[in-house]
Amino acid sequence: MKAKRLLAVTLCTAIALTGCSSTGMSTPKSILSKGNTQSAIDDYYRTNYEIFVYSFYDSDGDGIGDLNGIREKLDYLNDGNPKTDSDLGVNGIWLTPVCPSTTYHKYDVTDYCDIDPEFGTMEDYETLVEECHKRGISVTFDFVMNHTSSKHPWFTQAVDYLKTLPEEATEADIDTTACPYAGYYNFSKEAKDGYVNLPGTSWYYEARFWSEMPDTNLDNPALQKEFIEIAKFWLDKGVDGFRLDAVTSYYTGNPEKNIEALTWLNDGIKDYDGNAYIVGEAWTSQSEYASYYASGVDSFFDFAFADKDGIVAKCAKGQISAASFAQALEKEEALYASYNKGYIKLTEAQVTTPATMLPIW
Repeated sequence: MKAKRLLAVTLCTAIALTGCSSTGMSTPKSILSKGNTQSAIDDYYRTNYEIFVYSFYDSDGDGIGDLNGIREKLDYLNDGNPKTDSDLGVNGIWLTPVCPSTTYHKYDVTDYCDIDPEFGTMEDYETLVEECHKRGISVTFDFVMNHTSSKHPWFTQAVDYLKTLPEEATEADIDTTACPYAGYYNFSKEAKDGYVNLPGTSWYYEARFWSEMPDTNLDNPALQKEFIEIAKFWLDKGVDGFRLDAVTSYYTGNPEKNIEALTWLNDGIKDYDGNAYIVGEAWTSQSEYASYYASGVDSFFDFAFADKDGIVAKCAKGQISAASFAQALEKEEALYASYNKGYIKLTEAQVTTPATMLPIW
């Protein structure tokens, strides 16, 4: 059994977090079952480190960070010896997307079950996970489900199919038995908000982040099954959990539908591995992302407490009192528990760099 473990991120790179015990939540299993050679922690406290793979460490001199570069620097993160003080003491890492992609940030995935050649091979990834577990370091996979790359075979095949339809065809004429992938995206003959034109046709497709990142249609049962199977694939590769990207954009402006999507995803993952840890990026107000806990997802980045203007920073700067800080903690704990008594609270969270911007480190 994989150990369910808490993860969060503070500003920039290193991340300190706390968790809380929860009614009905089993004691985390030791990750000694994964070959850890040191004493495993026995609670939900973890220090996680986000690694922007592209720029972390280049092992082969091509100017691009890679998986072997991370492995070479594991002693810097955690050397596996609790008696030393020359490492950072990290016991969890979240890797930004590692799947094949057309961009440096890799948030436009072209293949969900492979490693981008710029970063290495699947063998490199498996070796990295194995070496992390030897040091007691959990590995979190960045799961991008809101959109794919426009170069993903799902999308290219859907486009090829649409181009075979007569000019007068509408959404009602799309036959997903002829092309299942045509149902994986949101196509329209109208120029709706958030939609862009499919070049050379009268069709439009939803792509709210970028024209090369077509939004997925998460109402599609076949696509839901695809994403559950993808999660299982990476759990079988040894990952300990998932960071879910852009969960408020699954259905733009529709929190209820976003929660519905998170529920079937969480259920599918937990049915396969009940100890897989899931944290969601719900970049919105605290009152809204609190409601997302109803999905069963373990944690959401606590943006109200994060960044230079968050509650943590305000307390540190003396802009609010320690008593006010404590009251804010008490209030949010009651708020989150009202949606999910088994939630795992993050004391601090990183405001992640938008995918279209360069990392700040």
